[in-house]
Amino acid sequence: VCRKANKTKEELIGFTMMEKFPGIEKTDMFAVLKRCMKERIPEIMENEFYFEDENKGWFQLSIQPVPEGIFILSLDITERKKAEEKILNLNAELEQRVKERTQQLEDINKELEAFTYSVSHDLRSPLRAIDGFSKIILEDYESILDEEGKRLFSIIRNYTIHMDNLITDLLSLSRVTRGELKLTMADMFKMVSEIFKETLNKNEIQKYEVKIGKLPDICCDASLMRQVWSNLISNAVKYTSPKETRSIEVSYITNNHHITYYIKDNGVGFNPDYSHKLFGVFQRLHSSSEFEGTGVGLAIVERIINKHGGKVWGEGKINVGAVFYFSLPKKENCN
Repeated sequence: VCRKANKTKEELIGFTMMEKFPGIEKTDMFAVLKRCMKERIPEIMENEFYFEDENKGWFQLSIQPVPEGIFILSLDITERKKAEEKILNLNAELEQRVKERTQQLEDINKELEAFTYSVSHDLRSPLRAIDGFSKIILEDYESILDEEGKRLFSIIRNYTIHMDNLITDLLSLSRVTRGELKLTMADMFKMVSEIFKETLNKNEIQKYEVKIGKLPDICCDASLMRQVWSNLISNAVKYTSPKETRSIEVSYITNNHHITYYIKDNGVGFNPDYSHKLFGVFQRLHSSSEFEGTGVGLAIVERIINKHGGKVWGEGKINVGAVFYFSLPKKENCN
């Protein structure tokens, strides 16, 4: 106290605290001292103290009742408090930076999603015009065109159809990111069964060995979950089509917190070294000449599952097959 107050012991001893430190009687510390003196109960506290020269210091006070009055053991913790304050300021600054960066990223994502939606929507009209006029030329001017001309117009139509499918997938991706979840308890077994019937007609389904386990219901956005299953099932059908024996199995694994659904096929599979590319937009592990597709379907699947607080992953071996898993959290209340 002498060092902090710039006073000698002789200047302090024999005087009251109020005489040497005017205003101290209005502080919380003084109230604690009075309470300890009166009730004879020990106290430990941290106190910020202002000296006459306007400097301040922090002290940890251990206040003990003794027969003569009270005994105060004072530990100077000023440097520790300064370090704590510095850390708090750094944390606050870091938190503010994170908030600002997060807001920037959210704004950029919203702009990008709006741009994707706008461009995709605006591209559709001219594409359909190209396809429509190409169809008219092929039908109305067939006698004028030679075989090469017909072939070229057919290529134009095929590419416009492919581009239209790509735009459809991009719009779906944009809607998944922007929309809010509408949670209900979904009958997964019924959903999967219906999608298989929609994907394979009566003649085609006879060529496949399809096994659907007794899938548990789950709390999810049923419309988005239908997109997930539709993409995964159509992929399984597509990539098993070159095989003579085509097998697709849908089942699940469960634990206390999650249900993990999976779809397994014996199709062409994929190189496991490139599994990290499975869910990227426009990422394809097979060429478009082998299998048609836009390279957006699995990206949509990942966005939907992430939005539900789950995760999705795939495993595969070339010419052996593939398994795609997605886990969803169990919810007691689906409201």
